[in-house]
Amino acid sequence: PVDLQASKLAGREILDETKYFTQRNTDYFRFDIKFGFRLNSNKRKISHTFYLDLQNVTNNKNIFQTRYNEEKQNIGQTYQIGFFPDVLYRIQF
Repeated sequence: PVDLQASKLAGREILDETKYFTQRNTDYFRFDIKFGFRLNSNKRKISHTFYLDLQNVTNNKNIFQTRYNEEKQNIGQTYQIGFFPDVLYRIQF
């Protein structure tokens, strides 16, 4: 964990090594859904694949890291990406 007082005095992030593994982030939760289908052509020996991938459908804010912010002089958290739709088309021959 970040030692806030020492970080303010030093002007950069200082970690409190005596408190390693004493704090935990909130539980990680991410629900993904993926839909897909494939079209095969025996004459041309080509396969078309289409996917719709919906990542983090619930848009849950999962903590990526906790860092000291030098400008604001406080401890802040950075979060992973929220809901993210992804479309894929693949052709194989």
